[in-house]
Amino acid sequence: MAKVNNFTKEFEMLYTKAKANLELGGRRTQKTLEESIQRYFDSNAAILSDTGLFNKPIFTIAKDQQVIYDAIGLTAAEITVAIDRSNAIENSWKVFTNSFYIACTLIIRYYVEKKQQGTTRACYMYLTINFYSSIYRNFFRINLADRSIMDYTINNLSNKYDIKRLGSLHAALSKLASNNHKNNVASLFKDNDKDFMRYRTDLRTRVLAFVRRIANEFYDNYKAKIE
Repeated sequence: MAKVNNFTKEFEMLYTKAKANLELGGRRTQKTLEESIQRYFDSNAAILSDTGLFNKPIFTIAKDQQVIYDAIGLTAAEITVAIDRSNAIENSWKVFTNSFYIACTLIIRYYVEKKQQGTTRACYMYLTINFYSSIYRNFFRINLADRSIMDYTINNLSNKYDIKRLGSLHAALSKLASNNHKNNVASLFKDNDKDFMRYRTDLRTRVLAFVRRIANEFYDNYKAKIE
C-alpha cells in the first residue's frame, strides 16, 4: 500500500482559483504577462549581460508584481492566508512565505499544463532573477564602484563556473533555471504543499550556491587587495 502523507493542499486550492482566472483572461492575460516580463528583462539588460556580478542589484517594483497577482486573480493577502494554513512550511522561513514567489510558481504550472513553452520559460526566468536579486543584496553590501576585483575574480575562475564558460550572468542563470525546471517540474503537479514547494526551494538553493561560490572567490581577492 502506498504511503499516505498528511501534508495540506493549500496551494492546490490556490491553483484552482489561479487557473480559472488565467483561463478567463486567455491570450490577453498571457500577452500582458509576456510583455511585462520582457520589459523587466529589457530594463535590466546591462546587468544581465555583464560578465560578472558587478552591477547594482535587480529590483522588482510593486507595479511589476501587481501584474502577476492580477493574472491569477489572487491578492498577496490571500496567498499569505494559505501559507499560514499550510503545515508543509514554517512561517519563519522568509523565502517560503513570500507570496510573490508562490504567485509566480502558480503561473509556471499553468503554462506548463498548457504546453506554452515560451511563456513558461519567461516565467521561470523571471522567478530566477527575482531570487538572484534578493540573494545578491545579501552577499554584496560593499561598494563595487571599482570593478577591477570582480573582473579579476571572473577571469581567474575555472571553466567549471558557468558564468566564466558561458560569458554572462543571464546565460549562467538561464542554464541554472532550465536545469531546475527539468528536474522539478513534476513536483508542481503533486497534490500536497510539500511537493509543490520543491520547485521553488530547489531553485533558490541553486541560485544561492551560484552567488555564494562567486562571492567567496571575490572576497578572497578583495581581502588580498586591501591588506
